[in-house]
Amino acid sequence: MRKNIVLLLFAIILISLCSCELSMEKPKQGKVHILVYGNDYRYMPSGHLNDTVNDAVQVGMALSKLCEKQQVSYSAKYIYGMDNSYDAEVSSLPNSEISHNLTYDYLMESMENLTTGKNAANEGDLTFIFFSGHGFSDYPDKKYMAEYGADISSKGYFLTRKAELSNESIRVQISVLIEKINAIPGAKVVFSDFCFSGAFVQAGYVSVTGNEYSSMDATELFGLRSKICESSSSFYLSASRYYEKSWEQVSSVGNHGYFTKALLDAFGWDESSRTIKTGGAYKDGRITFLDVANYTMNNDNESRQNPMYSGGSNDIILFSF
Repeated sequence: MRKNIVLLLFAIILISLCSCELSMEKPKQGKVHILVYGNDYRYMPSGHLNDTVNDAVQVGMALSKLCEKQQVSYSAKYIYGMDNSYDAEVSSLPNSEISHNLTYDYLMESMENLTTGKNAANEGDLTFIFFSGHGFSDYPDKKYMAEYGADISSKGYFLTRKAELSNESIRVQISVLIEKINAIPGAKVVFSDFCFSGAFVQAGYVSVTGNEYSSMDATELFGLRSKICESSSSFYLSASRYYEKSWEQVSSVGNHGYFTKALLDAFGWDESSRTIKTGGAYKDGRITFLDVANYTMNNDNESRQNPMYSGGSNDIILFSF
């Protein structure tokens, strides 16, 4: 008898819980925010880059078209070099803004606007940020590799213009960019195509199986791993490790960095038709961060660079169709 009562109570509780779950409304879909920055350093002594503007514009358009395909509200800001041949095409996309102001102050302002501006992101939103340009590092090659678990974000730099009409530049610490990114509400996904961009990724996060750590035993690795601080809402995918350069390629359609070309292929972006097709990261009707990362790492076709990724304790769905 007592056993039957217990079973009855369990059934009542189970039905009650199921009823509550079934009665819950489907959560509202958040907005997507897109910020792309492509600096070609034209008229600057830092060295002109041929593909960075095209990289930024194509990534921005691909993300915008994915938003339209998913039928989710979005806004996009394009910050890129002096080349204005893309302006008319980008302006034709809804909720898109263009600027050729490549200064440090404007980049900081653009990220801060995602935190506190009138169009700031909310907790349920998703923000994409893409960087393309010159990068520098205090670890310029394998001879200067950081110890496992070291915070290398303050040792890597992204190059911006100092003033709008100046040919001087400013090296921005990656740690400064990370601080700005982490302050944005909601989930953040950052793609970076510049030399030493792995400074966005803590040195040990994905390098634990790398040759540089093969001599360390599991106990030591576990202890160091606990020292690495990660934001559960920020996801990073970089073109190269923190001690590697990234490289540009020439294709029949348009010039890109090797990393960005693989990234666009992961999204299914067809550059010639400006449409979304089935991409390498498309699985079961959705695109996730890890699928994008895995596809990009395996298809960038440049052995001199090795993409890195980190972020969150779980994967994140970027688009679902």
